[in-house]
Parts: sequence; structure tokens; C-alpha cells
Amino acid sequence: MEYSFLETSDEALIEGAKLPLEKGAAIGMFTTGYDVVNDETVAISIVDMNGSVLFSEKVKPHNREDWSACEASGGIGPEDVEEAQPLYELEDEMTEVLEPLEFVLCQHVDFVKAMLDRSWIAMPNRVVVDVCELFRLSHCVKGYPEEPATVATIESIAEYYGFVIDLSTTEGVARAVNNAYRSIVGEFVQQRDAKGQEYWDAYEARMAEENSEQDAARTVEQMRERRYTQMNALLWVAGGIIFTSLVIQLYQNGGDIGFMMIAGAAAAFCYIRAVINWNKK
Repeated sequence: MEYSFLETSDEALIEGAKLPLEKGAAIGMFTTGYDVVNDETVAISIVDMNGSVLFSEKVKPHNREDWSACEASGGIGPEDVEEAQPLYELEDEMTEVLEPLEFVLCQHVDFVKAMLDRSWIAMPNRVVVDVCELFRLSHCVKGYPEEPATVATIESIAEYYGFVIDLSTTEGVARAVNNAYRSIVGEFVQQRDAKGQEYWDAYEARMAEENSEQDAARTVEQMRERRYTQMNALLWVAGGIIFTSLVIQLYQNGGDIGFMMIAGAAAAFCYIRAVINWNKK
């Protein structure tokens, strides 16, 4: 399948070019199969943004005891992990590796999350980037230039950018994910720079003017809201004065004490509401 960069908004282009390239890591994973309900992790690696291995282990599933190596990713069978630890026993080591990071890269986030959940490990509380989805949404299939691509894989991304991958190990998978992400960000930067500095200077001037207009509109709206609340406050004051006058008249004419108390309470309520409305920001 042939891809091409999808024409996108200036805002999306800027955001794509600003995606971070430091303080992150990529996850590579092999599993007993591709069923998110029944399959489990058998090997996992984490590499930093330079491709250095931070964590790499084969792990033993704690629910599945028998599966076919031919159906498993990486060709790992039960005998290959017979002496390995379950992944949840390595959670502290993984947490120590992931703690300093700001984002994590995966091939398919939902699948990785499901496999970690099956091993009783939650995805770290970090920004998680689905590299295949990032590529898919920023590229179209040639012949359908106005729509995002229908699918993307690490293999197709590597072919598009022309870099070599080795998916025979989880370290290789993680490095492929890393390279794919770097290539996507690099293409965003290239597409941004291709428009030229003059274009972006004009864009920034236009954005500054729009922001100024929005700030002015917000100021006018705030003044309108302020006048509205002040008018409400004056209306509550007027109500308070009316009830206060009623209390005075009842007192002077020897009116009912209970009725005077009710009118006094109503007057106090009106004055309190007036103060609240007057002090609204």
C-alpha cells in the first residue's frame, strides 16, 4: 500500500512538528497470540529514544499453560519461558524504568494495555502514543488524497520511510516503533519547513491578530456580565428596601410581630443576594 502525507491544518502541522523526541521510550512485546481476552505476554522490552535497552525480559503467562509457538508472536513457545518469572513480579523494575519518562510509544495502544492488564499491570500514567495510529491519521492512501489511511503497520511505516527493521526480538520491535515515531515527527517538521519562514511569520501575525480580537471580545463580554450582575444587585437592594419599609410601617402601626419577622427576613435575604451579585467577578 502506497501512502502520502495528508494535507492538514496549520495548527495540526505545528503540533505534529512539536511532538517530543526526548524523555520517552518505546515498548516491544511478544504474546501467545492476538486474542485480547485469552492471550498473554511472553516477552517485553523497553528502549529509550536512542534505542538503548532499558528493560528486556521473557515472562511466563500466569493463566495460559499451553499454546502453539507457530501462532505466538516471536515464535515463543511454552518451553521458552518455562523458567521465566510472571510479568507482575517484575512490575517494580518496570516502574523504575518508566518513572522518569514523559511519554511511552507503542504499536497498538489498546492491545498493549490489554496484555498488560492480563498480567495485572496497568499502563503507566504517562502520555501513550499509538505510533501506527499517528501515522494512519497523518497519511492517506494514494488515490484517496482527502481521507486518512485505512490501516498502518510498523512494516508499512518502515517501507514508507525506508528504514530497516528487525522484528525477531522485542528489542527490535521497540526500536522499530521508536524509529517510526522519529520518522513521523521528522516528516511533520519537513512539511512545516517546506512552507517557508515567510509563511509562518504571516501565520503568527494572523494568529496574534485573532487572539487580540478574541481578548477584546472577552473583555467586552466580561464588562457586559459585570453590568448585568450589578443591575441584579440593585434590583435585590430595591427589594430589600421595600421589605424594610414594610417592616417599619408594621412596627409604627403595631402590626403583627410574626409578619414583621418574615418581612425582616425577606429584607435580609435581598441585601445578602445584592452583596453576592455585586461581588461576582
